[in-house]
Amino acid sequence: MNKNRGSENILKEQIFQMFMFFFSIMSFITLLVYSEINHWDFEPLLLFISVYTLILGLLAYKRVFTKILHKTGIYSALIIILPMLWMRDAFLAPKIAYTILIFLLINYLTQKYERIILNTLGILMVQLLIITFNRDFNYVAIWITLPFILSFTAILVIITERSYIIEKRYREQKELQLTELTRTDYLTGLYNRKYMEQKLQTFHYIWKRGVQFYSLIMIDIDFFKNYNDFYGHMKGDSCLKLISSILISQINRETDYAFRYGGEEFLILLGFTDKNGVSLVANRIKESIEKAAIPHEKSYIDKIITVSMGTATVTESYNSFADLIDKADRALYAAKDSGRNRIIHYEEELILT
Repeated sequence: MNKNRGSENILKEQIFQMFMFFFSIMSFITLLVYSEINHWDFEPLLLFISVYTLILGLLAYKRVFTKILHKTGIYSALIIILPMLWMRDAFLAPKIAYTILIFLLINYLTQKYERIILNTLGILMVQLLIITFNRDFNYVAIWITLPFILSFTAILVIITERSYIIEKRYREQKELQLTELTRTDYLTGLYNRKYMEQKLQTFHYIWKRGVQFYSLIMIDIDFFKNYNDFYGHMKGDSCLKLISSILISQINRETDYAFRYGGEEFLILLGFTDKNGVSLVANRIKESIEKAAIPHEKSYIDKIITVSMGTATVTESYNSFADLIDKADRALYAAKDSGRNRIIHYEEELILT
């Protein structure tokens, strides 16, 4: 979210720079044209606008007092430049062009109530200035139509902005979905091994920095080959999905992750968890799977699905996360060798035969 907010701010800065430089160039060109047509009768207002907006543009380019600069540019354009334009007997076209540009700037850089207030104030101000300082009959049509033009301009900018936001959110959502697809196992919905390695690398780095423990649970479904042979692979897939949903339901912290390690094996990563914590979670998972009571007629130890688990907690002797996976795997095989349907935590003195 912060990243999105940052990109929106950068976009607004670029819009402000563009408008300020465009104001400056447009004012300078208008000054030259106006001066030549009027036999080089100097027009100080256009020179002031050109120099003033050029300075604001350069400051925006250097990112000097960005928020204050935006407010200064908006309010000075509306309160100072706009009235000065309509109070003078300059050409009609530059007046309308500057007015539309100022309204574009207002609607790009303001939001909500500030945008509504400034639009309303600007339209009323232009109408009042036309009536007061431009009594010529030719301006009647402008007095009638310009508010509609400005209102349409404001609405168009708001719609464009909303469309951009909607499109941006849709694109971000699609990118997130694609990212999730590359991270997850297609069958179970759990994270895959590639993402597992990335997460384990991160947690091991945190551990090496002396922050906190992390632990692993290696899980294997007992006699799952027999289950597949007896019930069929469709039932086997359904069983894997159900076990996966149980695993997800038993880890509820942002630092906990469930992965499909391969086949009927799963791995749980528990961040900031010591030996006692991993034992609690492992027992909770075991009890939940037993409570689900998934029938397994071909199991040699029970008539329902059971699991064997090996757990391990990181210690100073482990050089990488691969060492911890190896220890959890050894503990899992010890659980299998000792009768299955049990949890064994890896200890340094654990010897597998």
